[in-house]
Amino acid sequence: MQRNPEHVARTHYEIVVIGGGINGIATAYEAASRGLKTCLIEASDFMSQTSSNSLKIIHGGFRYLQQANLQRIRESSRERRTLLKIAPHLVQPLTCVLPTESLPSLRSRPGLCAGLAVNSLITF
Repeated sequence: MQRNPEHVARTHYEIVVIGGGINGIATAYEAASRGLKTCLIEASDFMSQTSSNSLKIIHGGFRYLQQANLQRIRESSRERRTLLKIAPHLVQPLTCVLPTESLPSLRSRPGLCAGLAVNSLITF
């Protein structure tokens, strides 16, 4: 990729994304994949100022089950499905521990199984 500020200045774009972090790159990718003429502007190198957290979890909304936040569960699940379509090599299963202290009904095995069943109904 080459930087050419003169070309950018004289070209008409349908969308200009400022910031080449994960959100900017994802936004530019989505716009370009929908056929929009897209320009991504970054001050330095792409992803140079992003989070240092190396553990990026695509949880699919399961973490919102305890709060019964159905909208966030659906939204996260859609985002996970999108990532599985466009970058399956970046999404891998990860074993995790789910704390169940905030809702007494989920402390039991039957309660947790019911929660998992609800999650499956909502996300697929």
